[in-house]
Amino acid sequence: MLYSIMLFLHIIGTVMMFIAVGLTITAMVAMLYSKKTETLRVWAALAVKVDGLLPFSVIIIFLPALYLVITTWGWHAAWINLSLAALIVMTFMGPAINLRRLKNILKAADAETASTPSATLVKTVQDRLL
Repeated sequence: MLYSIMLFLHIIGTVMMFIAVGLTITAMVAMLYSKKTETLRVWAALAVKVDGLLPFSVIIIFLPALYLVITTWGWHAAWINLSLAALIVMTFMGPAINLRRLKNILKAADAETASTPSATLVKTVQDRLL
């Protein structure tokens, strides 16, 4: 019974992560095509808030997964080790690359007074690392 609950939580965390990543990517693409500063500001705020859900989803994925590995699967399966490595890399790379830049975009969009985004703001949104 506990195995089923942990597996369910693990799957819920994975679905939550995919939704958060999908919404973040959607917001970043929408920012690229925003013609109005207000629209860009709304998408940037959404991206920052949703990107903040990712650490929570990592916890919901990791803790049940650790239980499942210890009690049932073991560490001998290569996909478990690869998944753990990918989860760790994504956990640290997301905030290090995306969140800081998204917060800078939101800060710059909040500072804008014109209805159309300035060239500086557009250049910030078009950052290649995002």
